[in-house]
Amino acid sequence: MCSALLLGERISVLMMSGMLLVFVGIYLVARSEGSTGGGASGDVSSRHITRGVLMALGTAASYGIEGVLVSLGAQDVSALVANSVRVPVVAVVASLIAWRRGKWAQACRLDRRTVGLLVLAGVLGWGLAGSLWVAAIQYAGPSKAAIIGSTAPLFGIPLSMLFLREKPTRYTLAGTVLTVAGIVLVV
Repeated sequence: MCSALLLGERISVLMMSGMLLVFVGIYLVARSEGSTGGGASGDVSSRHITRGVLMALGTAASYGIEGVLVSLGAQDVSALVANSVRVPVVAVVASLIAWRRGKWAQACRLDRRTVGLLVLAGVLGWGLAGSLWVAAIQYAGPSKAAIIGSTAPLFGIPLSMLFLREKPTRYTLAGTVLTVAGIVLVV
């Protein structure tokens, strides 16, 4: 939507229909049924879920705006180069915020396993996925990239089942089907 408003990108009825299916599908995947499937730690309170959903919505809005900014800023730049500018800025800003809030000392107490997992997540998320994200925006445009990029929960479902022992609900399964159908319409 941001790209349509700010870049004048044309959004077809088919793309809008696909976007709606993806949105409903992701809602169903995120919806709780009885227990929240809090993984190994058990159920999560509704207050935590509400906070998590609000943060996820903030993330989605930020990604929408970021997609437009990447589209404008990375027009004649390699995706790897564009991402190599973005990542250090994020690291510095996040570190400053953590330091300002008195949380930076936590970094000194991290064990090797946690550091290894966070490094691997950084390489996959900010390194590989970040570069692919910039390239997707360059090749497909911010609207299509954002819609398809919002399907990350579909990839997280099997991993959370395997590593966190979460059980998919009927909403998860229905949401997965709707999301895949939406992607087909968008592409």
